[in-house]
Amino acid sequence: MSWVDAGAADANLTLDEELQHVLDAELDRQNGIGISVAIRMPRRSPWHGVSGVSYDTTPLTSSMLFGIGSVTKNFVAALILQLAEEGKLSLDDALETYLPNYANINSAITIRQLLNHTSGVFDFIKHPSIWDTIFANPFKLWTPEEILETFVLQPYFTPGTGWHYSSTNYTLLGMIVKEITGSKVSTELRERFFNPLGLDNTFFDIEEPITGTIAHRWYDISGDGIPDDISFLIRTSEYSAYWTASAIFTTAADLAKWSHALFRGDVLRDSSLDQMLAFHSPTPGEPLITGYGLGTIKVAPGIISGEEAFGHSGWVFGYSTAMLYFPEHDVSMAILMNKNNEIGLAELASSLIRVVKKHLPQSGAAPWIPLLLLD
Repeated sequence: MSWVDAGAADANLTLDEELQHVLDAELDRQNGIGISVAIRMPRRSPWHGVSGVSYDTTPLTSSMLFGIGSVTKNFVAALILQLAEEGKLSLDDALETYLPNYANINSAITIRQLLNHTSGVFDFIKHPSIWDTIFANPFKLWTPEEILETFVLQPYFTPGTGWHYSSTNYTLLGMIVKEITGSKVSTELRERFFNPLGLDNTFFDIEEPITGTIAHRWYDISGDGIPDDISFLIRTSEYSAYWTASAIFTTAADLAKWSHALFRGDVLRDSSLDQMLAFHSPTPGEPLITGYGLGTIKVAPGIISGEEAFGHSGWVFGYSTAMLYFPEHDVSMAILMNKNNEIGLAELASSLIRVVKKHLPQSGAAPWIPLLLLD
């Protein structure tokens, strides 16, 4: 990877100016469309920066919403852990405790195996005909039961004997939430997290209306190597299929706020957070991560300027997201792009954290203590 050299900026620039310099330089280097970033760090106000456009000459703004894809799984995992804290479920409960049998899904799979992707359940996103079906029926409102019955093929392995990322795991978790609470997942997320934490620009799409301006999304739908503005596509079929795997829209500011609250211990009990951060390894087929906890990834060593980090990444058509927490520095970072570029997320995160580190309190200043250090 050829990360942007944060040192290339004028040494006299302020932190805000230097971060913006890195953001603009990385957008240009990647030939990106638009990027929105928020960073929370000790003893400083949150930093929000944007670069590029939503579409045409309309600039991106920090208030614009992005689809965050699989970062949704982190919210759902926290929801499941809260239900466990309340005694409404156990992470070692089997699927058959809450749901009927479905073809190709072992009813003995536990909730924990769904959370950390050791269930072996086929990833419905990988079904060979799913996207032709989804985009051919843009107004169809998919139920989770239809997703399971239509797009889930034979399992990858016997539960607990391997690891394979599968969005189907989080569809099943969403169904368990509905069964236990008797309410919509969007209601539980809003009442437990969005409203109490002041995540005023965070929405669970399809189940609730989105207010605010959504950043246009860009994807090479024509196959000519040039990104196309695909914001004209109706989201109903696509996002009802994603559901509890990938349906949240939010801003960089809200996402960084969520990361800080969650990983600094303001959302879950310490024992629950410990379980969330108990990373299963290895994670074959995922070169950018070295472990997967309960709805949380551990970034592989060397990927982000050698820093230890955990959080989650997200990819849906036209959006890429990284939500990262750096425990050694007590820094949360949210990066949202309106173009698909997973490697670009890591490159930008690397450059940004190097700048942030230069401006953190020095040893010998009044102490601040990270909540958690990785092994």
